[in-house]
Amino acid sequence: MDKLTASRRGFLSGLGWASVGLSALATGCTFPAIPHRDEPTPEDASLWLSVRPEGIIEIVSPRTEMGQGIATAIKQIVAEEMNVSIDQVSYLSPISNRLPAVKGTVGSESIMVFGPLIAKTAAALNNELNIRAARQYGLNAGEFKIHETFLISDKSEKFSLTSLLSPALVLNPETIEMAKSKSFDTHGKKRIVGTSISQHEIASIVSGGHAVYADDIILPNMLYGRLITPLSLNTIATNVSDQALRKIVGYWGLVQEDGLLAILAENRSVLDLADDLLEVTWIEKKPASPDVDSLMDFSSPASEEGREHVLFDAKWEKTTFDVDITLKIPLAAHASMEPRTAVANFKKESDPFLQVWTGSQDISLTHQSLSKEFALGENQIVVHGMRVGGGFGGKVSSGIERDAARLSQIAGRPVKLQWRREDEFIRGYHRPPSVHHIQASLDNLGKIDKWSHNFKSGHVIFSSAFLPSWIQKVTSVIADKGVARGAIPPYEISKKRVAFEDVRLPINTGPWRGLGAAPNTWAIETAINLLAIKNNIDPLKFRLSLLKKEQKRLYNVLIQVAELAEWGNNRGRGECALGVACGIYKEMSYSATIAEVCRQKDGTIKVSKLWSVHDCGFVVNPDLVKAQVEGNLIWGVGMALHEKLTLDGNQLSATNFDNYDWTSFIDIPEINLKLTNQEAAPTGAGETAIVSATASITNAIHSLTGEPVLSLPFNQGEAHS
Repeated sequence: MDKLTASRRGFLSGLGWASVGLSALATGCTFPAIPHRDEPTPEDASLWLSVRPEGIIEIVSPRTEMGQGIATAIKQIVAEEMNVSIDQVSYLSPISNRLPAVKGTVGSESIMVFGPLIAKTAAALNNELNIRAARQYGLNAGEFKIHETFLISDKSEKFSLTSLLSPALVLNPETIEMAKSKSFDTHGKKRIVGTSISQHEIASIVSGGHAVYADDIILPNMLYGRLITPLSLNTIATNVSDQALRKIVGYWGLVQEDGLLAILAENRSVLDLADDLLEVTWIEKKPASPDVDSLMDFSSPASEEGREHVLFDAKWEKTTFDVDITLKIPLAAHASMEPRTAVANFKKESDPFLQVWTGSQDISLTHQSLSKEFALGENQIVVHGMRVGGGFGGKVSSGIERDAARLSQIAGRPVKLQWRREDEFIRGYHRPPSVHHIQASLDNLGKIDKWSHNFKSGHVIFSSAFLPSWIQKVTSVIADKGVARGAIPPYEISKKRVAFEDVRLPINTGPWRGLGAAPNTWAIETAINLLAIKNNIDPLKFRLSLLKKEQKRLYNVLIQVAELAEWGNNRGRGECALGVACGIYKEMSYSATIAEVCRQKDGTIKVSKLWSVHDCGFVVNPDLVKAQVEGNLIWGVGMALHEKLTLDGNQLSATNFDNYDWTSFIDIPEINLKLTNQEAAPTGAGETAIVSATASITNAIHSLTGEPVLSLPFNQGEAHS
């Protein structure tokens, strides 16, 4: 059975109708258990939207909601196109039996890639509804509204909506392709799109009114599971005894099977006793050699030879440079507020056999992985995507769904499995460390004549966290594009060398907000700033003078942020200083930020103000986009001043929030934010501002202290000097 046919049947089953019209669909093959990367098609979109007999427009979302507001934006688009109120749109989180394979929610692509297609699909659905209303009731488009189970005409006449929906209103891809939508017509008048509306399910998020997150799911006869996790890497358990736990009422038992080590109980309070009552002998393996620091070392940073992947390779004679610096960025944790959680119900006597509720950024990958793991047909598994309490790339793949399903299969009961904070640090993957060597010099006209950027990084896409060893070996000779993201400067440069090496590390690394864009742009913007200061050029004017003619949008956000912060009149106020940075995210969105940092009475440095201008084109919901930009800016504060993981042998420097330094409320600066260029097509907002946030802060510290920040996070001890 091909995936579109299976999804079409699930779609019609969800509507309550029999499977009809399947022969009109294109067939496809089953995709492997690797992330689906195809762009969404009208065939896919034909399964997303439906009109319910009770007068609700239902959309099964192809996107995961994880705080970025995509659920709200999708509802706005559908309401706009269907000419209904926002309350008449029912948003369902991704469900694997109602969707064809879909790209994971990554890369800030949801509005750019999916938004216009959702708009066209809703417009096509509205057109088909109008055609039926005209044919059956003689009503013209715009002469009626949907209200509950009726069409209400302008003359207050009532007509049955149920009758209008028989036979089932199922869109053909051709009608979607031909439909004309209005949501992204930046010059057209709109009712709902382009306005600020509160987050979808905000009341339930606050009050717990109904299940929103995976942890809200409660099934009858459900057990609670906990993995037995060491507090260091490369450590295995032997001689596990649960003798003392067996005396506790509500304890179900110990599971040791195929590398899975866990306990099950009737409630979480019993699980909490395990730390004291479970007896485990741990054997720590010898740490991997060489260690992280050795693997990331630039023993001969001036050497341009031997880099694995070359992006630019200009040649020049041996020379001296105005700037010759090495910059270092450490490991960092995702530190999401919601720990990974999955609920599984494995029932051999039912159809489907396996249901899973999970906060995953990629339910298609989860569905396929479960199918292969348990040798089940795709139609025997349903994965319910729940709202994610912070993903940032960390919830693309984790294996928690597999473990929950295995525990449910063993116990013969539903199981809720949740990682503890220690699991998040020990079992999760982290931002890879990176080291950057940048050399640059100016010509007599003040332009960059030579630019060399060599860097090393742990893997991002080809991660050991979720790729088997044989694939890791295969991909060792392939450039990890996640590592390279953001490594090409947007400035006019006569001759440039850019090359990198992706290094397999003895700790799991992987996608972390913005992938390589954040560290690479920080390194570039630090070097650009230092180049300006060493040549006695204003850092803002220097950037403007270097921007390529085709980078007009980046030029404009720099101009606007300078006006917002009053750059020319607001520099060097006593114990405060300003710094500027800018960047492009994925060649599509533009950000410029100015930071003010101030030295406190105790000598420490605090970020007091941030001004930022953000160009991601047209926005569906301004408040939610601003929230995303603010989140990126605060993320930049953490990257600049706080976040760092180290690995000493097998021991991580932090395994919980009590010993991991991250940004708290006392660190939040005053933020002045502007969205610009609303007439352009929409691009990505979720990760863009991270390319300018961190460097603006460290460049401000450079202005205040007189020394560039070359290692993250900034050592506050240096602020006392």
